[in-house]
Amino acid sequence: MPADRTRAPRRRRWRTPAVWIALAALAAGVFALDRAGVFAPPPPTDAHGHVLGAGPRFLVRTPIDRLAGAEIAVDGVARRFDRGANGAWRHGETGGAELSARIGAALEAFGRARIVREVTASRDVKAYGVLAPRMSVVLYADDSGVPRERYFFGDPAPDGLNRYVLIFGEFLVVTVPEYHVENLAALVASLGEG
Repeated sequence: MPADRTRAPRRRRWRTPAVWIALAALAAGVFALDRAGVFAPPPPTDAHGHVLGAGPRFLVRTPIDRLAGAEIAVDGVARRFDRGANGAWRHGETGGAELSARIGAALEAFGRARIVREVTASRDVKAYGVLAPRMSVVLYADDSGVPRERYFFGDPAPDGLNRYVLIFGEFLVVTVPEYHVENLAALVASLGEG
């Protein structure tokens, strides 16, 4: 019996350092995961899953350099713009470096349109004039003819600096700066009557 009593303390001595090493490894793992943000709560979002406070939100979700075409209708006058294989923009059969640069600049500016305010996703949208839009924009990502994004621009906001826009498909009304509407309207007007 005395031999058994001498062995028991040796086992305990061996187990004690192993337990401390395991606890230290566990603590280091938890610390690393915490630093990586694994335990952080999800960021707050709006009704459509857009992260709030994550910087500016842009109206156009498709990068402009990935577009194959765009249709812009202003006061009943519609224009279709297509991008060729070389990346140059054209209007119908009309092309050229100067026209391509004008179309490209207008669409690039539109691609940077920031959402100023999310207005509604559930209330009646007739009050914002987006069901009888002054201007609409349809963006195409390929030659399939299926629109990637659609926007209907309604009435000016009361501040006079922004305009109501319906994001088609989400049925979400937001406001964007008025100068984006003016910029696209000027592009359509510059192409004349035909």
